[in-house]
Amino acid sequence: MKAAAKIALSGPANQLHEFIDVEQYMADRKDQLAATHIAQVQRLIAEGGIIAAKAQQNRWLAAKAAAEAKQASAEADAAASEARHSEEEAAGYAEAADNAADDAQESATQAKQSAATARSAADRAQQDAIASEESAAQAEFSANYARDSAAQAGDAASEARSDAISAGKSASEAETVASQAWDRVKNLRQAEEAEERRLAAERRRAQREAQSTSKPRCYAYLTRDSLPPCALAGQPLTSPPVDPTLAAIATTFFVGDILDCYEDPTLGKCLMAGMSVLPIGKIKALKELDNIEEIAAATRYAKAVKCFQCFLAGTRVLMGSGAKKEIESVEPGDKVLATDPVTGRTAPREVTNLIVTKHDKSFTRLSIRTRSGNATLTATSEHRFWSPSERNWIETRSLRAGMTLRDERGGSNVVLGSKSYERYAQTYTLTVDDLHTFYVLAGKTPLLVHNASCPVGFKDLGGDRYQSPAGLIYGPGSEQGHRLAHVMEHAHPDPVKPKHSVYANADQGSILGLLDEGWLKRGAPEPDDAAAYVVDMGRVIGTLGEKRLRIVVTPGTTRVITAYPWV
Repeated sequence: MKAAAKIALSGPANQLHEFIDVEQYMADRKDQLAATHIAQVQRLIAEGGIIAAKAQQNRWLAAKAAAEAKQASAEADAAASEARHSEEEAAGYAEAADNAADDAQESATQAKQSAATARSAADRAQQDAIASEESAAQAEFSANYARDSAAQAGDAASEARSDAISAGKSASEAETVASQAWDRVKNLRQAEEAEERRLAAERRRAQREAQSTSKPRCYAYLTRDSLPPCALAGQPLTSPPVDPTLAAIATTFFVGDILDCYEDPTLGKCLMAGMSVLPIGKIKALKELDNIEEIAAATRYAKAVKCFQCFLAGTRVLMGSGAKKEIESVEPGDKVLATDPVTGRTAPREVTNLIVTKHDKSFTRLSIRTRSGNATLTATSEHRFWSPSERNWIETRSLRAGMTLRDERGGSNVVLGSKSYERYAQTYTLTVDDLHTFYVLAGKTPLLVHNASCPVGFKDLGGDRYQSPAGLIYGPGSEQGHRLAHVMEHAHPDPVKPKHSVYANADQGSILGLLDEGWLKRGAPEPDDAAAYVVDMGRVIGTLGEKRLRIVVTPGTTRVITAYPWV
């Protein structure tokens, strides 16, 4: 106890606090256990003395008997005196043994009390730690949510202001619209925060309950010939863990990186596997793993940004010739039937890319009444279908019963219902030249869907945020679900927005390259809108002859809100 106290006093304040709260009781328990041990040893010594004294007593009693047999009274008296003396010594040793036993019992009792006190103090300390952790978690959660809410509300306000100005409203009217958008998003986020806070509290409570059922393990190694001290202290006894040699071998051979590269072909994982010091012979040995050859092919997608709109293998596509082909079998250079739903222009168009996503997760299965009967069709929840009833592109997850979907004849097919679910699956989608659409079949009926084009050369920042070579950041947001999709809304006309400008070149790579070019040329933001930059591109970039580009970002950042041709 004294030694532990000296160490605590000479250490930092938090160490002293820990000693006062918990460790002093543990130290006292150790002292009492040591005292118990000493008393037990003393008792053993005393019991040994009893045996020796009894032996001496018996020896002198035997000598007395022998002297009496020889009628040597003087010798008999002397032996009797020695026997009595040995008997007294034995009684003294017995008393010492009893005292030692009492001391051992008392020390053991005190040790038990100290252990109980230590456990109680530790429990209190744990509760204090949990409360502190809870408070810290709540504070961090609130701070993060507040920052995120402010960012989303600011983006919504900037977007609303920009839309109002582009629609010809005055600056004051635009500011009113922006303020209303801010309030709507703020109220929505407050409701979301309350629900997220409740769910987070439930998760932490479940985690604590799981942790409370686990106790420190006490390992009994087979090489020991006695129980370890932790077992005597009451900790659960178990066999030692499996030797980690196999894990070390796996690490040495970089199997983890290679499998990670195969399962998630991101640049970092594949670089670790490909640029490590792994000898080529070991790489060849690993070829025995199932499908390990696919790792090399998978790196093709390392530089591609996640695509948002895909179909499961087996989904059939309507080709330009009228034939049907499973989407995973469509190749660049093939022609599919494509349609501009606004003008009705329909023609075969070339597929420029087959995009494969290995780990899509969120899907929606649609039930549809088609001209050929009821059918189902599954797509990722973000894929967009043309809806004649809504006169717009609608994400799969947003389609509701009663909405309609366009077929290749221009007819309408009614959505009967939908079911969203999650699973990990490899999915496929197409990039189609010019019209940027194609048809997939629900039963026997082709339905019009938008294509997808993954920008190459963007940096993945995590959280579905991607950075262009010029530094523009595209992330989640807007009614389209993502700012990339929002920008691409200006690749085609929008019948519900009369003043919706359209890029002259609808190719996604060209549009994103144009934004990077404009961003690098930008000057000061607009006087009446700090979020907007209008850049003269020096050439026609819009279908109505526009030569200027308007880029709207979150003020003070490079986070894109929207961008479109500007008069």
